[in-house]
Amino acid sequence: AVAIAHSIMNYQIPGDVTGSFGLNIGSIKMAVVGNAPAAGSLDTAALNPTLRPRVELLVARTPLGTRTRVSNPNSGSDFDLLSLPGLSISYDIQGDFQAMRSINSRSALCGVVTTVTIRNGIATLSDGASYPAVRYESSSIVEDRHYSIILMAIGHDAKSTAENLFNSLQCN
Repeated sequence: AVAIAHSIMNYQIPGDVTGSFGLNIGSIKMAVVGNAPAAGSLDTAALNPTLRPRVELLVARTPLGTRTRVSNPNSGSDFDLLSLPGLSISYDIQGDFQAMRSINSRSALCGVVTTVTIRNGIATLSDGASYPAVRYESSSIVEDRHYSIILMAIGHDAKSTAENLFNSLQCN
């Protein structure tokens, strides 16, 4: 998953990066990477989003003309994979991310100015604890490729962590 993610996009995730999911079928690539600790980890700082924000990043690259969207009738986004139950492998987030505020801004992704949806809210982890969370969604078209990203940061520094990660993204 990490190799596939790097073939799609360069990024700077704080801490050790682990892969959760990777798909590489012809010219369609998708990966989920993050900094959540492996199951059974004894690193208490990595386990606690209060001490170290957790990050999960979904990146996808498809050729134009390929159906790249997944519809979730309970969501405001057509490409909303991380809110589907069970896909957020790293965090084991229960239920839906509860957005308290959503804004659309204009920013560059892959050198193309596009709309970025930023949602601030609360995420509940598998232990039942709730933490501040920020979710970014965006996509852009570069030459004959469609790039999409969804990133989520969880913890008290989630806002700055998500912003720094988004600003580090560079498409390959």
